[in-house]
Order: sequence, then C-alpha cells, then structure tokens
Amino acid sequence: MHWLDRLSLRFLKRTAIFEQGWGELEPLEPRARDVLVEREAAPLSFDWSAPRRERGLLIQDGTATSPLTDLPASAATIHVRRVLTPRVPRRRVVVPPSWGDAGYGPRMWLTGALVAQGLEPWLLEGAYFGARAAPLDRVEDFVRMGLTHVDETRALLSTHRAEGVPTALAGYSMAGQLGSIAVATLPFEVPVIAIAAPPTAATVFCEGPLSSQVKWSALGADARERLPSMLARVSILDVPPPKSARRTVVINDGDGIVSPRATEKVAAHWNVEPKRVKSGHLGAYTLERRALQRLISEALL
Repeated sequence: MHWLDRLSLRFLKRTAIFEQGWGELEPLEPRARDVLVEREAAPLSFDWSAPRRERGLLIQDGTATSPLTDLPASAATIHVRRVLTPRVPRRRVVVPPSWGDAGYGPRMWLTGALVAQGLEPWLLEGAYFGARAAPLDRVEDFVRMGLTHVDETRALLSTHRAEGVPTALAGYSMAGQLGSIAVATLPFEVPVIAIAAPPTAATVFCEGPLSSQVKWSALGADARERLPSMLARVSILDVPPPKSARRTVVINDGDGIVSPRATEKVAAHWNVEPKRVKSGHLGAYTLERRALQRLISEALL
C-alpha cells in the first residue's frame, strides 16, 4: 500500500457513514433496475456564467435542472464547470465526481492541462456534495447519490451529442465505476477511460479498508450480508462493455483504497489490457498527474 493511502486511512477511520441506518430503499428499486438498461437520455439545457480566468485557465460555470425528481431541494440543480479550450475542442470530456468530491479543485488540478490537447473537461458537481450538499447519513442517500451520478452523466454525454460535439468520459475511482455504467448504457459510442475504478461500491465500502467507516451497528445484525448485496447491484460487470473500441482501464499497482485485483476484473470484462501506474490511490492523483494526463489524452484522442 502506498504511504499516502496509509496516511489517509488514519484520518478516514475517524469519520462514519450510514449513521442513520438504512432509510427507505424500496422506492429506489425501479431506478436500481433501470440504471443498468440501455436507453436514450434527454439532453440538458444550461444557463452559463460569463467565462473567467482561474488558475490560468478559462472556465465557465453552468446550471441545469436535474432530470431526477426525487432529490433533496438543495441537490436538484446540476452544477457543471467546463474548462474552455483556446480553439474549437476536439472532444469534450465529462469528468464525474469521485467519493467526497466537493467543488472542482482536485479535478481541475488533474484535467486542466488537457485543454492544450484540445480536450474540454466538463466537471460535474455530484449530488449531495459541494454546491449540492445534502445529508448523506443513510444507505438510501448513498444509493440515490450513485444512481443520480449515472443518470446525470448520461444526460451530459447526450447533451454533447445533441450539440454535435464529440464526447468522452474520464473517471477516477467511484467516478470511473459509475461513469462507465453511464457510458455502457447509452445507445451510442463514447470513448472512456476508467482509472482505479472498482466494479461496485461494495468492493470499497464492504470489502476494502473503507469498511471501517461504515457504522455497522446502525444497520442491524444482518448488515454485513445485506449491505454488500445492496451495493453490488450497481456493477460495471452487469452491463456490457462500452461500445467504443477506445476504452481504457488504468490500475494503480500500489492502490490501498481500490484493490488492483478489483480493477483487473473491469479490464477483463472490457477485454482490454490495463495500463498501470506505479503508485497508490492518492499518490497517482497527486504525484503522477502528468502520467495520468498522458494516459487520458492517449485514450480519448
């Protein structure tokens, strides 16, 4: 395990998730089934701010009404930041949020330099975080969050297609998992790169080191059987591989958060040879940024 992962886990163990128990999961059953089914997604209509400079990059923030009607009021508006290219983009790249992503800072750090290659990152603020913050204390909230990430990502990709601009997806960790499901369930080709992506959330929160964050006592006696079963229902392995031949899986060999063996299952399902970075989950993101940028450019252009 990379030393940065080991250090981060010391702090993560001090926080707890699902402190308020299960919540009401039955109303989410239809969405959990539908999210794995190929179908069209209606494009979104955005209101955009004036472009401005931040960290040397030209950015523009936009909002749209989420297509999901069961979100808390604070999360019902989609927030997106796009990093504008100097010229007409060769391709837009949807960059969904990973677990805990609040705001755009880390993803701008990772993807901002891609504009020099003609790639225009679109950073989605995830429901329940950042400008869309809402309580995330129950399993119900977590499941709704994940399903929403998939459906809103599908809508963003469909928006690009409707506007006649080539599109793609780059996702790290949870963003790679949920974003890959979004790509696989659209009826058109979308190039995709999934970095350090688990097949399901169960891989991380039930089998991996983040299981120490789960407030198991709040979930009852059967929680260690029931929770993995619930989270494993939204799995990359339960949808076909992405339609595009430009599909890439990246594994961090020293990953202490998402097991390399778990991401190898994604690569096998996609029938691709994974690319590898000699670092950990946090180490790759912070110390191997240029290597990841190169892999993203090679995969999507």
